[in-house]
Amino acid sequence: MGRTLAGLGVLAFVLVLLCVIALQMPPQVGVATRSSPPPPPEVGECGDVRGDRFVSVDCADVHTAEVTHGWQPDDPESGSLPSFSECADKARVYVGSAPAHSAEAHQSGEWSMPLRYRAVIVSGPGSGTYPDWSWRACLVAPLGPAPWRGYRGTVRSLPATGPTAAALRACYAERSNLSTIIPCSVAHLGEIVATRQSASGAGNGTVSSAAEKESSCADVAATLTGAVDPTFGGVLRIVVLPESGTDFPAPLSADTGVYYTSEQRSEWSICAIESAVDRRLLDSVAGSAGRSLPFE
Repeated sequence: MGRTLAGLGVLAFVLVLLCVIALQMPPQVGVATRSSPPPPPEVGECGDVRGDRFVSVDCADVHTAEVTHGWQPDDPESGSLPSFSECADKARVYVGSAPAHSAEAHQSGEWSMPLRYRAVIVSGPGSGTYPDWSWRACLVAPLGPAPWRGYRGTVRSLPATGPTAAALRACYAERSNLSTIIPCSVAHLGEIVATRQSASGAGNGTVSSAAEKESSCADVAATLTGAVDPTFGGVLRIVVLPESGTDFPAPLSADTGVYYTSEQRSEWSICAIESAVDRRLLDSVAGSAGRSLPFE
């Protein structure tokens, strides 16, 4: 017992002595080294922008953006630090078309449904403290009709007829009335299939006939639905708005995907699919061939 107490006393004395020596020693000067930055998200990843950060999520879940380009400072293959204009170009290449608010997205006399989107730049962790140390990524942020809550799937390499995701497509609540555009994920009577800038509005002197517009609109509707008969036996009807001999009462909402210049108001036609019965639709009819139509 006595030896044990004596041993503990010696150990305590040694510990105290070591602490005193450590306190009296001058601080050691070292060289701080910066660790390698984390890699940027990969092209095609889906996610959300939260503050100035990108949070990756599964593309099958609801999200608001997709990665179009990643830059890393210590990777020569990633090129130079991307500017906003370069990120905008990356978005156009990724989607496959210019955004709806750009004149080049609309070919005169051709039906199309260009996506409404914007380019976004996000930086990796630590970029605020150490500029040009962390990664930077270019994103494309698609926009659907308000209220906007995001979408599922991807907008990479979209066809000319536009997105199939219901949240990204434009619908309207009242038959043949485009005054209020709503997402196709809520109850509606009509869906915009595509838009078309008239040839006469482009100043080339060519005027398309009403019959040609209706026929080509039906072809686009067949492509969108995947059905040989896009009316599905008459429960839907194909319409071209405005109807022959009438004009839109006011400039169309940007949600329809049309484009106006400040110098002139171009003439537009809208190809649409409407319910031909007294029932509303609860989803887009895109890709409806082979399955039940999404009636309420």
